[in-house]
Amino acid sequence: MKQKKRLQTYICVGMLGVALCFGMTACSSGVQEEAVGELPVAIEKTEAMHFVEEYMESYWCSKAGLEQEMANNGFTEEEIAETLARLEMDWMDQVVAVAYECVQYSMYSKAGLEKALGDYRFTEEEIAYALDTIDMDWNNQAVIVLEETIAFGGYSQPMIEEDMRSYYLFTEDEIAYAMDTVAVDWLEVVVQAAQSTLEMGGTSKAGLMETLKMREFTDEEITYAMEQLGVVDWNAQAKMAADSLLNYGSNSKSSLALQLEQMYLFTPEQVAYAMDLIEVDWNAQAAKVATQYVDYWYCSKEGVQLILEEGGFTTEEIAYAMESLVDFDWMAQAKKVVDENLTYMGCSLAYLEDDLTTKMFTAEEIAYAMSDLEDVDWNAQAAKAASEWSDYNEFTTEEMVARLLEDGFTAEEAEFGAKSVE
Repeated sequence: MKQKKRLQTYICVGMLGVALCFGMTACSSGVQEEAVGELPVAIEKTEAMHFVEEYMESYWCSKAGLEQEMANNGFTEEEIAETLARLEMDWMDQVVAVAYECVQYSMYSKAGLEKALGDYRFTEEEIAYALDTIDMDWNNQAVIVLEETIAFGGYSQPMIEEDMRSYYLFTEDEIAYAMDTVAVDWLEVVVQAAQSTLEMGGTSKAGLMETLKMREFTDEEITYAMEQLGVVDWNAQAKMAADSLLNYGSNSKSSLALQLEQMYLFTPEQVAYAMDLIEVDWNAQAAKVATQYVDYWYCSKEGVQLILEEGGFTTEEIAYAMESLVDFDWMAQAKKVVDENLTYMGCSLAYLEDDLTTKMFTAEEIAYAMSDLEDVDWNAQAAKAASEWSDYNEFTTEEMVARLLEDGFTAEEAEFGAKSVE
């Protein structure tokens, strides 16, 4: 009878969204049942208890999960132990309630639900109890997942099977049951996938076939889908792709044409058609690229010119872009590079100079940027660099010293930085 009361409690909680915490009263068919985890009214609530109440009103949790969350929020081991002892929570009730909530709001296989409960840090015993208690048809769960995936559209049978296997953790028997139960016309699925891709615009014939191949449709399915599309204006698709590239970034004429052919797989004729139709001020595109690299990447004058050349802009377009920056203060730009480096990373004096040289600032600009560093605490910079390296790997003191020496710090600075993270 007690298990029946528990099940009624879980079902009531799932339907009404009532928090699984203190003073919770079970209900079923208008019959009031025993409360689960109810606190005596006379007990004064501590700060820790208030935290637990608020946390459990918002989040599902196990005992171990709640202990960890309390520790993360600064409560002592003594406070945690005392609070959980007063809580008098039935964690078997809790795990079953969480299991019911999981399967109510999402699709799970048995293994998937077991993993989810483990992620909440329930014990193996609690998880086993929950899986034995809830009444689920796992084959039917697999059927529902398959039906919803098919309705979403665009995926081949091999992709769906792998998703059910790797993501949802269904067994091979459950997957086979779903595939046998749900009547799926995979030729219709591939046609829908092709049509939806085309509707997004900017897709070449070769690009569409490649997309379907990546979704693991068979060659026969892809051929069938392409035949069912009928007449497609691939020239118009090329024009849409060109417009999209220009809307989301600045390009030279040659770079745009190259992307249409190599990335989007349009034919040379389709690319030529699109390029003839677009109306673009290529000088303005060059100026926009130059401004972006100056504002966001702190490039030098020579660095900007090199980027424009490598981006395929013509000599005239580059000249126009650089003329738009004629009043730009390159001295201040070099100083900004130094300031940004010192603010956001641990830098040695040698590194700063090397960085400015790599970014192609002139000797005069570098000298200006490096001229006002008397107040920099290079030991503090070495300590910052050591802390950053420690986030990625473990170093002995000797290894850290060697690492900081490679970063251009002096022996004294490297020693200081290495000791700061011991």
